[in-house]
Amino acid sequence: MIHVHYRGQLGNNLFQFAFGAVISHLSGQAMAALPITGFPGTSGFARPSATSGDRIPRHGYHMNIAEWAERAKARDIIVHSYPHNSSYYEPHHGWLAPLLAPAPGDYAQADNDEIVLHLRLGDYFSSHRNRNRFGYPVEAIFKLVAQLDYKRCLIVTDTPRHQAVERLVREHCGLLVASNRDHDYRTLFHARRLIMSPSTFSWWAAWSGHATEIYFPREMGYWQSKYNCALAISRPNFRRYNAEGKVLLES
Repeated sequence: MIHVHYRGQLGNNLFQFAFGAVISHLSGQAMAALPITGFPGTSGFARPSATSGDRIPRHGYHMNIAEWAERAKARDIIVHSYPHNSSYYEPHHGWLAPLLAPAPGDYAQADNDEIVLHLRLGDYFSSHRNRNRFGYPVEAIFKLVAQLDYKRCLIVTDTPRHQAVERLVREHCGLLVASNRDHDYRTLFHARRLIMSPSTFSWWAAWSGHATEIYFPREMGYWQSKYNCALAISRPNFRRYNAEGKVLLES
């Protein structure tokens, strides 16, 4: 059996559930996982009980997923880490994305001539160490939105009083729409045009959501290759932007 033990916040929990679900699908073995609040597709599984077994690596960016599926046929698998690699999930998008859709509820609906921007700053600036190690592409976002065509920029953020938000409102037709976790996730999920932060919260909303035009951060923050280079997605609706705010044409 595959036992999913959550760690971290929502984005990481979605990765953990998704990895367990994929291994279960490939191996034919049952998965045990608690439901994730606000995501009804994660309900109906047994409660995880095993704490010993084969544990996937803590930073599981480059695992052989077929090998883990084979292991699951013979022993318990413990998922309690960070399986952050888009290649694990892309082949299963058709059945996995609906499973991870948020529950219906209120959100800020963007018109076709508007764009939704996720600005996650709190975690990145919570410690001096993280600021120096990872940085954050605030200036890149300003440069990016300056070259895009839109009527209003709807801002979802965990730091509504940050000066970056004030600047977006003042200089880039920004409108603060942030509320609570579920509202904000649904806003990103239902957006047709979306500017992502280097955030797993952004990643899942973009990967499983409705956006047909997505601006994906490249080589920024924790998503630099020297830390974690496995989250890029090569699909026509994902357009990468770099630290200079330039949209890159390559997939």
